[in-house]
Amino acid sequence: MRFLAMILFLAGIGFIIYSLISRRSGMFTSGSSNLTNSLVGNGSGNRYSAWPEVSGQPEALGVPLGHPARPAAERLEAALDSGFEERIKGRLQQQDARLSDQEWSWTWLELKRFFLMSSICANVPMYSKKADEIWHEMLMFTRDYEQFCIRFCGEMIHHAPHGEQSRPSPSDRAWFDWLYNELFILSPVSGKVWGAFFKTPFSAQRLADLEGASNAELREKWFHKKAVDRFTDVRETVDYLISRAQSQLHASRNRDIDAVRQPGFNSSYDTTMGAAGILSGLLIFNTLSGSGQFQEQMDSAMTDKEREASGDAQTIVNSSDSSIWHDDHPQDGSSCSSGSDGGSSCSSDGGSSCSSSCSS
Repeated sequence: MRFLAMILFLAGIGFIIYSLISRRSGMFTSGSSNLTNSLVGNGSGNRYSAWPEVSGQPEALGVPLGHPARPAAERLEAALDSGFEERIKGRLQQQDARLSDQEWSWTWLELKRFFLMSSICANVPMYSKKADEIWHEMLMFTRDYEQFCIRFCGEMIHHAPHGEQSRPSPSDRAWFDWLYNELFILSPVSGKVWGAFFKTPFSAQRLADLEGASNAELREKWFHKKAVDRFTDVRETVDYLISRAQSQLHASRNRDIDAVRQPGFNSSYDTTMGAAGILSGLLIFNTLSGSGQFQEQMDSAMTDKEREASGDAQTIVNSSDSSIWHDDHPQDGSSCSSGSDGGSSCSSDGGSSCSSSCSS
């Protein structure tokens, strides 16, 4: 009897051990599946998916050699102390150990592109939560940040919140896309960081300004006048951008697609990634088509690599945390834009917006 009781006791222990092992095995399998889904993207986010190797990053922020903005891009790079960059990166990686060197480096590149855009133009919205997080950390190093701004553009680039009424309009996104493509060659992560490009046509008002306003009026309305007065390269860049937009609009009115597709200033053409200035011309051309199929026309004009880089529909689904503003609706987190008004406060409240403004 005692022997039978011992057998039953050992059998019970064995059953318990077997159940525990099976349960842990199931948890591990499920956990592995969840981890795999998060790495490859399962429709809910793609933050930790593979980022390109850092060795593939362009020189001078990807501003083409010979472009009038190239000296300003080189000045921005020279204004950043390598120790400053490492301190910012270190703080962010302490907060999030999953932040890879590749994700950091590419997002850092895109933030620097935003700073260059902001030094040239007024009211450039920030559409990237990732880049904005780095900007917030930069502001924690007040002296280093001030020195960078003074070296780069001669004045502070402030980070100021906007209210609900100052949410960027769809036309703001079209202007952002046009300006970005006129200054830079698309990077493999452009859409991943900023959200999808070339999904919004130009507004009728901006096109009317482009045709009806004088160059002096456009410089006053769209660009940073003090930067234009202070730096020869900024003045030449602004004149070049106005001329480019006007010529693209004229060619689009005449339906001259060959003239519209001319790349930017001495821009080399990569058959897979395109050249600076081609897609921006098509943005204006397809805005004027009046077909109601703007997005489809832009998509069909791009190579597969350009669509991937600029952010196709799958990129939007799998990078839900990258864009703060999408279709004029805010996601959780802060959003920013560059403007000409003062203010240096910041906000990270859900759905808030901010601006960078240059003031001496």
